[in-house]
Amino acid sequence: MEVPYHTTDIFGVTLVAPEEEEMREVLESLEDADFGEHPYVSLTHESGWTLSYYESGVLLLENLSGDEELEAPRYLRDVEQKQVLEYWKLLAAGKMKDIRALKWQRD
Repeated sequence: MEVPYHTTDIFGVTLVAPEEEEMREVLESLEDADFGEHPYVSLTHESGWTLSYYESGVLLLENLSGDEELEAPRYLRDVEQKQVLEYWKLLAAGKMKDIRALKWQRD
């Protein structure tokens, strides 16, 4: 069975289909980033799209499905945790059109 979405915290712990409050807790775990294995937290949708949020306020969008046809990763800077939570909820619901409509940057 496919998992619709999951989060990964700074210690690499995965929560399957977390509720909003659990997502918020994963985002807040960035406050302990000095102690974690990863300097970011993420939400991954079953489609392979992932939103990774870094302690620095960078939000990265990429597709981890391995499909070379997909566009390169892109990012937003200076994103607040409360906004990331809204974006995570959109991705969890599979609303990629709304996610892709954001003003992403690429290098």
